[in-house]
Amino acid sequence: MPDPRVLSDLAAELLQPQRSSLLYVSNLSRSVLLADLFILCFRPSESLSVHRKRICEICTEDPSRPIMIEEGKEWKVHVKSRGHKNKAGREQHLERIRRLKEALKATAKGIDKA
Repeated sequence: MPDPRVLSDLAAELLQPQRSSLLYVSNLSRSVLLADLFILCFRPSESLSVHRKRICEICTEDPSRPIMIEEGKEWKVHVKSRGHKNKAGREQHLERIRRLKEALKATAKGIDKA
């Protein structure tokens, strides 16, 4: 079976090892390595923000089980996905229907009073 990273550019990008590993950073320039070490040692909250998760309000159907996606590349890929786009379009459609029903009710109440 071929290596999954050679199938497409997106696969190579998503299957790349995380930068948090010092072994992976060994082939980068010395200044980048020192900057990463400084962040890891003196500002650990910034190293955690690299893996911060976002909740997708559109795709979350059950609030007790939110759909959480890592910020950055994964979020961009998720927003462009077919499932997310379908749910976003469906949500907009349902919102338009709700507004139309409310307008019809308001109009009907105005006719009843006259």
